Amino acid sequence: NIDSLFDLIQNWCISSEFKINNDYLISYLIYLDLNYTKIVYKHKTEWKCSNIDWNEVFTYQIETKHNEDAEAFYIYGKLLLTNSNKSNKAFEYIDKAARLGWKEAYDFLIYRNKEKETAKRQATITKSEGRFRDVDKVKITSWINHQIKLHEQSVNFSNISYSPQDYSTEKEKKILDFICQCWRIIWYATYDSLGKASDKALVYFSSNPTGLLKNEKLFIHGLIYHLIQKNPLNRNNNFDKTAESYFDKAAKSNYPLAQYMLSNEELIDGVKFKYFSFQNQILFIINHLFDYE
Repeated sequence: NIDSLFDLIQNWCISSEFKINNDYLISYLIYLDLNYTKIVYKHKTEWKCSNIDWNEVFTYQIETKHNEDAEAFYIYGKLLLTNSNKSNKAFEYIDKAARLGWKEAYDFLIYRNKEKETAKRQATITKSEGRFRDVDKVKITSWINHQIKLHEQSVNFSNISYSPQDYSTEKEKKILDFICQCWRIIWYATYDSLGKASDKALVYFSSNPTGLLKNEKLFIHGLIYHLIQKNPLNRNNNFDKTAESYFDKAAKSNYPLAQYMLSNEELIDGVKFKYFSFQNQILFIINHLFDYE
């Protein structure tokens, strides 16, 4: 039974007798209406449309006829990606599609950003041979997980500590000192006040840190001033500029969280870190310490 144009195409595309008719019909439809264009494009293999220049067709539908369609923007962007000279234009259209709510475009951009972040981190690790080389990451991660379980049993994190004799290198001890300080900050923020937590962080971490965990300490200073600036009672551009200066210092050392805070991106590693509570931001730093080497 033939109930539509597309049933007709389905029948004609497998018929040698009507192949020419089918080619003419498809060529007419793809320029007639964008919805027809998209339908034929999705069935291009099944309907044997190998002779169509899809770049040309979508250029006509989008740039000449000025159609505004999220799915078409995404298809056009993906087509443009095959031309290395048009990659910027391609991502503009994929971004337009994502902003108009096309999920495939959004997922594509998220995946691409993750790839870029991973490549950037890997390049940094290769260049520096890794800040945490010679550190028993498995042992420290196990200790972290154990402390989290204790925390779930209402252990007072303001007194958290570790046994120095269990760790063989100064580097490991510095990492554990930092993590203990971070958890104390979380405890004060949760059970005392954000002001007390901020005061403790400023005491724990030098305003001009050096050494192994310089980036994390700079970044936490930035978070504190960012937090102060968000308080309606403390609206002051100087606080925001101070936060930005700390983020900028860490970003110049290729610290991904700082680069993210200075960007317009909403997501890092699939989460909206900017919208986390101060406690959860500090916890995120602990949990991703070895990811941002």
